[in-house]
Amino acid sequence: MENYSVVLIILAITIGMLAFAGKLKVSYPMLLIVAGIAIGFIPALPHVSLNPEVVMLIFLPPLLYDAAFNISFDQFKTHISTISTLSLGLVFLTTCGIAVIGYYFIPGISWSLAFVLGAILSATDAVAALGVTKGLGLSKSTVTILEGESLVNDASALVAYRVAVAAVTGVSFVFWKVSLMFVVVLAGGFLVGLVLSMILRMMLKWVRTDRLVVMSLLLLMPFVALIGLQFPYVLRELPEGQILPNIGYALLITIVVLALRMIQVFLQRRRLQKGYSAGVRGVKQEALLDVRNSFIISWSGMRGIVSLAIAIGLPETLENGQPFPMRETIIFITVAVVLFTLLGQGLSLPWIVRKSSSGH
Repeated sequence: MENYSVVLIILAITIGMLAFAGKLKVSYPMLLIVAGIAIGFIPALPHVSLNPEVVMLIFLPPLLYDAAFNISFDQFKTHISTISTLSLGLVFLTTCGIAVIGYYFIPGISWSLAFVLGAILSATDAVAALGVTKGLGLSKSTVTILEGESLVNDASALVAYRVAVAAVTGVSFVFWKVSLMFVVVLAGGFLVGLVLSMILRMMLKWVRTDRLVVMSLLLLMPFVALIGLQFPYVLRELPEGQILPNIGYALLITIVVLALRMIQVFLQRRRLQKGYSAGVRGVKQEALLDVRNSFIISWSGMRGIVSLAIAIGLPETLENGQPFPMRETIIFITVAVVLFTLLGQGLSLPWIVRKSSSGH
């Protein structure tokens, strides 16, 4: 890889920051992204470019795998209704909500590009939420819901993203074909994942205590900072005078996304209570949500590494060789929304958890 010396420097910084994040009780993805952005503004730093295809092929699978590693399958089944509501229904609602905001507020953006932006920002990052609340006594049900949502909604967001990008590149949008593709990809991915998980479970018996494997996973971390490193270069490519308006669009999107999430979570809480009272089969008492956990789940919907990786993974050109329209704008708004959620919701989440615990 070119500029390998920069990668080695970032690796050294990353290892130090992982320990620093633990002492500060700060989510390490948040710290790495911010550090990557800061490093990118160093004047003498050479341009480290990331191939979009490499991002989609190499970086995303380990990031998605991380969300699935420690999840409890029994707890997942108990909360499957809530997880499905957030990872399927809310992903679709969020994608559409962001698309509407984008189309009517961002000058020059088409419906297809607005849906690309919506799909990119529709997935949440449980790693960030759980990282900043570690040791604060979150219930097992809350942790399972956040991890399960993050695991499934990544797949939903990626399908929505694929459809939206195809529309931008000129592929005709046919609703029944898109719906069929969504079902096939989601069901196929589940079956493939189930088979591979069985194989992996057997393999882990031999490698679980292998420090070399653990260190190999650690080597992924510098690439998280490399994703943040792209931001200054995107910033330089933006048309003059577009930075402040784009920050405003990102703030508006952040507020709308948080509102949609809160509405969906509290509606789900009400549905579960009604179902349990009516004796609906499959709605167990342990699946019910109280007000405290509903608010924590709502506030934990930060955007993170996956959204950034998908945005950086946007193709640079269309099929006809023309530049992908508004690519820099979409990446800039994505980074801004991720920072708003990580720094706003992320830094205030521990305080909210503590206050809700003391008043509970």
